[in-house]
Amino acid sequence: IVQIMNQAQKLVNADRASLFLVDNKTNQLYARIFDVPCHSDGDPEVVEKDTRDKIRFAIGQGIAGYVAETGEAVNVEDVGSDERFNSDIDQETGYNTMSMFCMPISIRGTVIGVVQMINKIGGDGVFTKEDEETMSQFVAYIGSALHHAKLYDKIRKSEQKYKVTQEVLTYHNQASPQEVETLMAEGVPTIQGNEDISTQIFLYYATGLGDMDKIRKSIFMFVDLFGLERYNFEKLVTFLVVVKTNYRTVAYHNW
Repeated sequence: IVQIMNQAQKLVNADRASLFLVDNKTNQLYARIFDVPCHSDGDPEVVEKDTRDKIRFAIGQGIAGYVAETGEAVNVEDVGSDERFNSDIDQETGYNTMSMFCMPISIRGTVIGVVQMINKIGGDGVFTKEDEETMSQFVAYIGSALHHAKLYDKIRKSEQKYKVTQEVLTYHNQASPQEVETLMAEGVPTIQGNEDISTQIFLYYATGLGDMDKIRKSIFMFVDLFGLERYNFEKLVTFLVVVKTNYRTVAYHNW
């Protein structure tokens, strides 16, 4: 956006350039890039948030506000003779605005910002039709860049929220060390004490058992079926405790 603004300003030969964005929450315009000299060294500076909050005005106020409100481009040869001109910023900065060209930035029919070029250098000091055509092409690029920047910002914020959510879930869904230690201390279960499930494989019903007893029965079934030659007993216990921790009791689940 900054590079596009810089090139557009040089092509129309404007002494100053600004980019205002629409704040839909407050129905205001705020400066994103503000009052940049045409022949300044380097690229235009992006306005910091503190300064941005100060350079604000209502949509409909001033020429830029009028453009944001109506969606119409405005080319003013003499701002002093235009009743829409707001001289407050000139009074604050000490700059003398004479001519001005403002063009809306629209995405899908909605104005999202305004590009403002001030004081044409050379010629009659007035922005020409050629300048308007040049700016209309650059505004399309600026609008596309702003649109993608907003999409990227939304994606980045969503990723941050997702990351935080995952961290919280991971923290709360970990296996309890105390439960793992208790089950590890009991050792590998044998058929003794598990005769009920070993003799009633197809009829066994564990709904009445507590959560820890269900884990004990699950460990017995796993060891009975697969043994521990290829499996780590501690990892098995930890995995089952994690499953128990994250389990949701729903009607369609059964033992």
